[in-house]
Amino acid sequence: MNKNIDCDIEPSGGSKTTSAPDKVGDGLSWSQRYAVSLRLLSANAKRYLIGAFLLGITQANIQLLFNLYLRERDVTESIIGSILSSRATGAALMALPAGFLLLRSKLKPVLIASSLVFSVSVGLMAMWESVESLWMFAMVGGMAFTFYRVAAAPFYMRNSTPTERPMLFSLGFGMMTLSGAVGSLGAGYLVTVFQDIGGFESVLAHRYALYVGVSAGVFATIPFSFIVSKKPSRKERESVLSWDRVRGRLGVYLKLFIPYFLVGLGAGFIIPFLNIYFRDRFHQTTDEIGVYYFAVSVATFLGTMAAPAIVHKLGKIKTVVVTELLSIPFMLILAYTASIEWAVAAFLLRAAFMNMGQPVSTNFSMEVVTEKEQGLVNALMMLAWTGSWTFSTSFGGTLIEKHGYELPMLITIALYVLASVLYYIFFRKAETKENGLYVVNFSGLNS
Repeated sequence: MNKNIDCDIEPSGGSKTTSAPDKVGDGLSWSQRYAVSLRLLSANAKRYLIGAFLLGITQANIQLLFNLYLRERDVTESIIGSILSSRATGAALMALPAGFLLLRSKLKPVLIASSLVFSVSVGLMAMWESVESLWMFAMVGGMAFTFYRVAAAPFYMRNSTPTERPMLFSLGFGMMTLSGAVGSLGAGYLVTVFQDIGGFESVLAHRYALYVGVSAGVFATIPFSFIVSKKPSRKERESVLSWDRVRGRLGVYLKLFIPYFLVGLGAGFIIPFLNIYFRDRFHQTTDEIGVYYFAVSVATFLGTMAAPAIVHKLGKIKTVVVTELLSIPFMLILAYTASIEWAVAAFLLRAAFMNMGQPVSTNFSMEVVTEKEQGLVNALMMLAWTGSWTFSTSFGGTLIEKHGYELPMLITIALYVLASVLYYIFFRKAETKENGLYVVNFSGLNS
């Protein structure tokens, strides 16, 4: 990737046998390492995190409300699945082009434009009612959000050193989950306010609450506009990976792609339908579901903040595998319980464990490739997730409509287990411990 796009600190390359060890070592407590890492964050990183928080509120708003809004209009699960699939299709179509575009463009305009287009598409989805319009706006929104997502990991790599990088990846993911807490709680509360105080019927209350959520995404353009951005030089714009280089690294790319694709495939069967799960199985109101999503965002945030300490003890590979496997029993509880108390507890713990390893996995995938490869690899990871959702959200909605929630949840469990096993097999030798710290062993990637 280009070195000077939004870059305060030049990252280390990926050509050494092992990555540089973390400078914040064993002499400090976890809280001291945490505080040092926070102080080392660049100004660009802090501005990006503020924008991510605001855009995350919009994302949480649509995640909680949109499916419920459609159900209030008596739209079936299979149609909802097709709309989710359209959004994933748009994201998948843009994943690789976005990665290559970031090689030639300043990052700040991309962040501003993607935030605006995504937010406007959400507003139009709430405004229009025909299924064909929803498919179109969902696809456009998916395309726009992809540019934001693909830019994230390379941005972190270019604006951090190995010392604070694990903290920045965790903060980036944690900021999205924290904004999810605010967005979910606020969205559910807004529906109640519009109904009880405004006197609007349920469909309109959900629609107006979606409109409010859109405004946060628009405001995200403000901190993004303060990012210090440099135009790539001609040499950087011409710095494109050759096919020979890609072909020589194809094995590494596939090892990173396959487990993430399987996790995305499993998630698409059930995760975007969990708000409907609480509505239909337990007859919960939108306000109550908003509280559950608020709680799960807090639990996920705490989990991601704890991830660096777990990585310090177990290493990145074991952290990803162990946390994913720990989420499995709670998915089983969600599948079969008839108790709202058990369902909510399982909902919280499943999300906390499953998402705890995501920033760790993203950090690892960026460390095992060179700077020039980071955009391509991050785009491939985005393609793995959105491409899998293109299929599984549509099939998941149909399965739920015809057979209920148990079958898609069992399929999700099987795919999660397979992904964890493959991830461990692929990368168990790609990490070694030196001087009490886990570092990447590049020679182990091909073993």
